[in-house]
Amino acid sequence: MKKLLLLILPVLLLLTAVNIDVKANSDNWYTPDLAEYTFNIPAESEDFIFRMHDFASGNFIRFESRNYDFGVSQNSTGALDFTNIYQTLAWVGLTSVQVSGGGGGVARYGLVPMIGNLPSYVSYNIYNTYDRTAYKGAVDIHVITYRLDFLGNYSMLLDGYKYDIVYSLEIKYDLKIDYFDLIDTAIVTRRYTIHWYDTSELKDYELYTTMNSNLLQFELNQLSEGSEDFEMNDMHI
Repeated sequence: MKKLLLLILPVLLLLTAVNIDVKANSDNWYTPDLAEYTFNIPAESEDFIFRMHDFASGNFIRFESRNYDFGVSQNSTGALDFTNIYQTLAWVGLTSVQVSGGGGGVARYGLVPMIGNLPSYVSYNIYNTYDRTAYKGAVDIHVITYRLDFLGNYSMLLDGYKYDIVYSLEIKYDLKIDYFDLIDTAIVTRRYTIHWYDTSELKDYELYTTMNSNLLQFELNQLSEGSEDFEMNDMHI
């Protein structure tokens, strides 16, 4: 198991270092207080455990507790911190494929989250893309989505780009487990989608930026009511 950890963790850190960390200091803009959109599940809580199944047979093995708090916080600079979600999914990947010590054997499991009291703006979905007749217990795709809906008429300033009439921001974490690749067993990726109405050039914008942590920071400006003739756009990162 130690050998597997040493092989996988550098790959995880390299491929999952995806982030937006923005500090916009423009006049009349403000960092929103997202206290209502932050949450945590304490380490001792039984609201978030996993049911473990045998990869091939699908037989129940045991209930497994995760090692990390599963939550989102807002730090003193106003940035949303998703580190706990990333750590939870990394743990799921490492727990799903385990190498025994001396013999070199591999134990493979499917982990199904048992969730209680998860906020309505967070979803956790799982999928099995393997042959169900051969691998009944496989759970190789885990997707956690954090959706932030803006209850008001706002524009967003993010990394120097202005998005008019922002009504939704989604942060999605995807874990893909390859049960047969002991080097790249677990890969966690992260992507952002901003849904907004463009009131200026009526065109799509794409944002490419350097990302190196689990922080997301932006600023909002409240807008006056305007025309309803807007074009709806989705921006994917």
